[in-house]
Amino acid sequence: MSNKKTITVNPDLFNIGTNKTKKNRGSIKREPIIKPIIQPNTLKNKLLKRIKEHKMTENKQHNQVNNDILEEDENHSYDMEESPYNERLSLFIDDYTDYCTKNIYELFPKGEDAQIADAILELFRKREHLDIFNKKALYIYIREIIDAKTPKITKIANQLYDIFKKGYVFYLEHGYTKF
Repeated sequence: MSNKKTITVNPDLFNIGTNKTKKNRGSIKREPIIKPIIQPNTLKNKLLKRIKEHKMTENKQHNQVNNDILEEDENHSYDMEESPYNERLSLFIDDYTDYCTKNIYELFPKGEDAQIADAILELFRKREHLDIFNKKALYIYIREIIDAKTPKITKIANQLYDIFKKGYVFYLEHGYTKF
C-alpha cells in the first residue's frame, strides 16, 4: 500500500480580480451641498463666549457687593459676644477639652483615631483665633493638622460630640462638670 496522499487545489480561488463583475450602480444624482453663510460652530462659539462674558461680569458685580458689605462691617468674623451663657459655655468647653486631652488614649485606643481627635480638640483650644467657622473650612483645618479622610474625621467628631453632649447636659443641670 502506498502512503501517498493527493491534495487538489481549486484554481478559481487564486484568481484575483479577473472574473469579478462590477455592480452597475448607474449615476447617482447628488444635490450640490449649499454652504451656509455663517457656520453653525461659529454661531455656537460666539454664543458661548457671550454667555461666559455675561457670567463673568455678573460675578464681578456680585463680588463687589459682598466686598462692600464686608468693608462696612469690621466684625464679619464669628465673634462670641460676652454674655453669661457664652461664658458658661466657654468654661465648659475648656473643661471638656482638658478632659478629652488628658484621657485621649482611653477614649480613642487606636493611635490614628487619637491623632484625629487631638486635631479636632486643637480647634477647640484655638477657637478664639479662628476666623471662619463653616464646616468645610473646619475640615480643611483638620486636614492641615493631620492627613485623614472625611468619613474618618466625621466618625471621631461624632464620638467627641457624644461625650460633649452628655457632659454639657450634666453641666447645665448641676452647674459643674463630671465626665
